[in-house]
Amino acid sequence: MNKDLRRLTDGLIAGGDHEGLLNLAKELFFAANDLPAAEEVARAARDAGSSRALPLLAIALDKQGRFAEAESAYREAIAAGHDESLLQLADMLFSDQPRLDEAEELARRGAELGAISSNFVLGKILARQPGREAEAEASLAAEVHPDIRPAAQFHLGQLLMGIPGREADAERALRDSGIAEAQSLLSALLHRIPGREEDRIEALRRAAEGGAQGAWNSLTIALKELGRLDSAEAAFRDGITRGATELLPYYGDLLRCQGRPAEAEEVLRAGLPTDPKCAWVLGVMLLEAPGRVDEGRELLIQAAGAGVVRAAIVLAQPR
Repeated sequence: MNKDLRRLTDGLIAGGDHEGLLNLAKELFFAANDLPAAEEVARAARDAGSSRALPLLAIALDKQGRFAEAESAYREAIAAGHDESLLQLADMLFSDQPRLDEAEELARRGAELGAISSNFVLGKILARQPGREAEAEASLAAEVHPDIRPAAQFHLGQLLMGIPGREADAERALRDSGIAEAQSLLSALLHRIPGREEDRIEALRRAAEGGAQGAWNSLTIALKELGRLDSAEAAFRDGITRGATELLPYYGDLLRCQGRPAEAEEVLRAGLPTDPKCAWVLGVMLLEAPGRVDEGRELLIQAAGAGVVRAAIVLAQPR
């Protein structure tokens, strides 16, 4: 916490302004994403008498991976009448297999009280328990809150993908979700169904444009597998323009394999400061270029030193 923030916080504490402390904690959590500072200010707001700071304090601790402290804070919030903390604690316990029964009990209590997201959280918990797929499906499908339903439909699609014969229902749920990660999962589903190549490509494109992790790379791989190299190249350029710089070594390698060394070198040099795989691909290319063997070896040494094992393998080969 910097000096100005410390001075502001101390002033609010001295004045007993728990409302001001709560608002500051929210600003630090949601806008600044400063979890330690949000925790400290939320704790001060609680100590100043604001029970409304309890859920925020619990979430800040949860997000920092301090689960034992978070659980205590969630339970304090629940005791103070914050029903939404029932679901937040259940969601935290969801990742702890031995405590699924406890998480389910909390989620059901939240559902009885009408807490937002109860169907979603309960459905996720049930989906992790073999033999309870039908209950999980019913719970996830029942989530209607507009801010939560997209995630519920994603988990529903994921659940249905694992049930033989439910591919059409899984596809429907994933399309209904609309979130980028659901489109990425949809592409994996369509990859298993003969004749759905175009639909798979379209799903990958939506996932990539929506920011799903790894989707641009998956899209370029899929296009290359289909022999659509011009489309793959266009996807590489589009992805890099949108900030997917992890594509640079793979785009450079595509250009190298197409016999376009000057273009490949330009692309790969753009990635040298941040991605050692670019040094590996460019090093391999320069080893084969007349008069540039030493330069290629230096790049391979650089890549190997940064942990690119394949660069070390190339260097070990006799020449």
